[in-house]
Amino acid sequence: MPTNPTALPRLPTAAAQPSGSAQPGSGKRGNPDGRSPDKPPGRDRAVVVVPGDTLWDIAARELGGEPRNREIAERWPRWYASNRAVIGADPDLILPGQRLSPPD
Repeated sequence: MPTNPTALPRLPTAAAQPSGSAQPGSGKRGNPDGRSPDKPPGRDRAVVVVPGDTLWDIAARELGGEPRNREIAERWPRWYASNRAVIGADPDLILPGQRLSPPD
């Protein structure tokens, strides 16, 4: 049971994999050769911001597993650059309900 009554449970996005369940072809960490797979055709990989989310957290979830701080630090600015029109001038201010597209 959540300790914060305003916190909403997180539902996996179309691109999310449960922690520890990386499968071949499911992303950087699950792919034996380290390449990212192509986007599946017709699948929406957008992330809907929930209360408490940060770009750092979103980037870490996208990377999967236990990414290093350096990996997250390199990835979150790409999320911001891809979604600046939605987020606005302050990358520290993302709002619940915003729909963010993953960077290419």
